[in-house]
Amino acid sequence: MDFLDSIIREAGERFGLGNKAGDLLAALLGLITDRKQGGFTGFLDRFRQAGLGNAVSSWITRGDNTPISDEQLESALGTETVKDIAARAGVDSAAATSALAYLTPKVVDTLTPDGTVPDESSLLSRVSGFLSGFGGTAAGAASAKASETFNRLDNATGGDAKSSILKWLIPLLILLGLLILGFWYCNRTPTPVGNTNVNTNVNRPANTNANANAVARAVNSSVSIKAENGKYTVTGVVPDEATKKQIVDALTAQYGADNVNFDGLRVDASAKSLGAGWWDNFSKLLPNLKDWKTGELSFVGNAITATSGLPPVAIAQIKSLFSSWTLPVSISGAETTAKQANEESLKELGEARTVDEVVKALNVSIISFASDSSQIPADAKPVLEKAAEVLKKQPEGTTIEIGGHTDSDGNDDANLKLSQTRADAVKKALVALGVKETMLTAKGYGETAPVAPNDTPDNKFKNRRIEYKTGSGNSLTTTETKPSANTNSR
Repeated sequence: MDFLDSIIREAGERFGLGNKAGDLLAALLGLITDRKQGGFTGFLDRFRQAGLGNAVSSWITRGDNTPISDEQLESALGTETVKDIAARAGVDSAAATSALAYLTPKVVDTLTPDGTVPDESSLLSRVSGFLSGFGGTAAGAASAKASETFNRLDNATGGDAKSSILKWLIPLLILLGLLILGFWYCNRTPTPVGNTNVNTNVNRPANTNANANAVARAVNSSVSIKAENGKYTVTGVVPDEATKKQIVDALTAQYGADNVNFDGLRVDASAKSLGAGWWDNFSKLLPNLKDWKTGELSFVGNAITATSGLPPVAIAQIKSLFSSWTLPVSISGAETTAKQANEESLKELGEARTVDEVVKALNVSIISFASDSSQIPADAKPVLEKAAEVLKKQPEGTTIEIGGHTDSDGNDDANLKLSQTRADAVKKALVALGVKETMLTAKGYGETAPVAPNDTPDNKFKNRRIEYKTGSGNSLTTTETKPSANTNSR
């Protein structure tokens, strides 16, 4: 397929993988179709459990795909899984991590063209079609051979083959291709990578001092509890069996063994522990969740990413017990703050005539991005629409910089990427509203330009922001900026 060839070629060039990009993609498809790992749904659930539910939704539904960082990929799949895929493809693990983070959104998007997760038979059919693009793999050879065999048979029968054997032959060929892919993925001898000429520095910051070949990055622990009519599903990753046993024992005692499923809770020794005091605070919270029947509660690293359906007393206790953690906007108070700020920004934009006045008004607004997401929420769009009306009237040569900023939580590189992605999203939205692209630049600063110390939740909230600057040409001047021009998380 042309599309498959295109992303293989781009990944090969971008990450210095050459022809091995095809092997890496084949290994990724092998994981996606592995029934023992839960198949496609199980693959997507790993990302949801790592707090990337919004990103997964963007890959499946129509629209832009939210990118993920190397760290987010490892948090979802686990360091050992990524290393295994890299070894099977004969690729350095650091380069494989970056390439897989790049490939995953594109592959999921391609496998869900109608905006829904396909059933198993439809998935196998689509993957079988993709395999024809892998000329250098066993799976690709099998797919090509199957196609050639069918075409010869069809020609020999004058086209009658399509009507007489299509119903049983095509499924068999699809199954054959998938069986070979699974066999190749599970049994291929890992290729030594010590002497390969893979460029592991492509797209990596110049100031990175870590030896990517020697040190595997740790992933964040996560625990997610989904309640549905008094039945509870617990998923996530924890660093050791002792932590898992604590969780299993406590939830079993509270809800009963028949009502709780722990199949999705796994142990990864490379996972970093959840935030300080998590178990003590969770133990105190648990009694107030006894009557909780439907909703979701999720912990990732030192953040709470979901709190739907919880009783008010539990919400109040979370705000008290986890006051130093990053909380969802729905309970942190940021939602109310954003609403008030955006109302004030709209009022100022209604009176704005010059670019300086527009920038000043924009710096009052708050874009409450969801955790690790760059999708602009609906409540911020009226502000951008009003700003675009004024910006379209500005003279040639007007320039505005859209700067993305985060707090200091998390990985430096991931914060830098996230801030750039969010700044790009705001620029794209303004261009879509008719603002000239040449007027706008987007730059991610990560955590490098705080407006307050990163020592309290309130100060971190101030540092998570989109900040606008204006000037002429390349000479940019910061207008008066209120420290409340924030984004929600990280």
